[in-house]
Amino acid sequence: MLRVFVSCEQVQALVSVGCCYNLLSEDTDTCPGFPISKAAKSSKLVLGKSIRDLACQSAERWRNLTKEMALQNFDIHAFRAAFQMVLEKYFPEVSRLSPSIGRQGKALRRQRLRKVMESHLAMGKADDLSYPNCKEQNMNTDGSLPTEPTAPKGAVECCSNELCTAVVGSSISRVNVGPSDTNLDECCKLTLFKDFTISGLGRLGCGFVEDVNLLEIWKDVQHFTEFIGPFWCLRAALGPLVETYILLDRLLFLQEQGSAVEASLFPLFDPAMSPRNMALVAWKLTGDPLEPSHDMGM
Repeated sequence: MLRVFVSCEQVQALVSVGCCYNLLSEDTDTCPGFPISKAAKSSKLVLGKSIRDLACQSAERWRNLTKEMALQNFDIHAFRAAFQMVLEKYFPEVSRLSPSIGRQGKALRRQRLRKVMESHLAMGKADDLSYPNCKEQNMNTDGSLPTEPTAPKGAVECCSNELCTAVVGSSISRVNVGPSDTNLDECCKLTLFKDFTISGLGRLGCGFVEDVNLLEIWKDVQHFTEFIGPFWCLRAALGPLVETYILLDRLLFLQEQGSAVEASLFPLFDPAMSPRNMALVAWKLTGDPLEPSHDMGM
């Protein structure tokens, strides 16, 4: 877009709000998405996909989360890490492709919030929509706890109040979630990890698996879950720095065009409303360098 603005005489002004930095191209001989300015090219800095992904993160949105919601997000990251181990152990050919399974975490959060809302409404607690604990996650919609659940065919019991159904389409035949002496909190997370795994395998179109030991994999991951929070905080803090570097590269590209182009970079609104709040505004100057053209086209 910036190159078109510079090269096309008919385009007199530009307003650009950056987004989707993870899709930028690098290391290409012609017209890379980053870097585009001479100054950034001289640094020979290569970001890579992981760093470009980082530029899309929003520290402001994390600041607005409650403690419970933040912990829930950390659980989702733990599930994704454990799911990668499932792929490496049972589907190595799929794992090598670095697959994307979509926004599984958002779907799980919606399911859990909907369940606790239904139980709270049934108990007259409509004003309390806090993060559901393990007991609330297992409640019936009328607010009661399930008693003597009937195990469907193809299901195994992983704790006293939870049944883990192991058959979803043709993806998994039998999922071993371990013995029944697992404590309630661990069992709830294990059950959620099971749901995450079944959904992820379904999205990837993975075939028949005879025996997946999720408990063994989850135990291997569980020791490292306490490091997710500190690591993610550091990651979120670095995100705005990477985004700023990319935006400055674009600003410098326009400023390198000389006196024919005027360009500015500034925030449009509170980043809590949307993390992509930085606007790059540029216009081509007329004969008088102090007067922007009034005949602006987009």
